Amino acid sequence: MSEISPAQLAANRANAALSGGPKTEEGKKRSSLNATRHGLTARAVVLPREDQNEYLAFSKKIIHDLGPGNTVERELAQLIADQQWRLKRVAAMENTMMGMGGAEGGENIEILTEDMRTLATFGIYIQRIHRVMRDAQKQLTEMKAKRKAEQEQEMSREVRIYKTYKMMGLEWEPYFDGFVYSEQELKDEIYRRDMNLASFGAAKWDYSRSKYEESLKETAEAEGSKKESREAEAL
Repeated sequence: MSEISPAQLAANRANAALSGGPKTEEGKKRSSLNATRHGLTARAVVLPREDQNEYLAFSKKIIHDLGPGNTVERELAQLIADQQWRLKRVAAMENTMMGMGGAEGGENIEILTEDMRTLATFGIYIQRIHRVMRDAQKQLTEMKAKRKAEQEQEMSREVRIYKTYKMMGLEWEPYFDGFVYSEQELKDEIYRRDMNLASFGAAKWDYSRSKYEESLKETAEAEGSKKESREAEAL
């Protein structure tokens, strides 16, 4: 390979100086913004220039609101939170670019063209982010619904068996029957269901205790009368 002459080296340096990029402050800001576009496709969720603690707080709130109930659901919730963080980044970059105003001099056409390319790139990645979020949210919703349905079914089964043990005066054997809920959890669920059932009667009597007690008294008297009638017929 032939060596570059001093004259050619000087010419190269002169050409580099002439094509050194934007000259105005606005042009330099845009050039800096464009240089950060790789952040849209970065594997790392949090970029070096971003605040890790802010991301963690942001992510924690979203995951809490999504309410995952197991490891897989939490992974999906984390994926959604990460996409929301990326959308937040794109919005900040767009606002920065829009707030720069127009360029002066010969940079107008070049910067306008670059701005249009940048906005087009933003649009592409925003669509991709929303697609990932939609898929993750759909999976998470379906998994949560399936898990809750299974839990409700299992709880109902265990409540029936537990109440049957108590009715028959038998010693409760949770492990023998494959129970996953504790006795206290079952008692709490029974109480919740009983109160829910009682609430319908309370609403019927406008939540008036006197009316409710009178209704119970009338029901007891009616049951007593039926019993006496059956006994009389049996004689």
